Amino acid sequence: MSTSTRTDASRSATQRILPCRVFFDKHPHALQGASVAHNRLGAVLMQIQADQRERDRQRLASPSLTLRQKERIRAAQQRASASALPS
Repeated sequence: MSTSTRTDASRSATQRILPCRVFFDKHPHALQGASVAHNRLGAVLMQIQADQRERDRQRLASPSLTLRQKERIRAAQQRASASALPS
């Protein structure tokens, strides 16, 4: 028996196979706003959104960004505000 075979055999003698099950979620994606029902999480998400808006405002005021970059930031802001509106 080679050295690697003995190592594999000793390793397999000490390892256990653990039982497990796979669960398939019928709805794997949460709807936007579904997680906001939790008060603390909602407050944190609102703070993150405010921080992102302030970051984007500062970036748009920066003269070092190109017009293309600024247009992309504005487009992303419009997409975010459109998806935040209830339908």
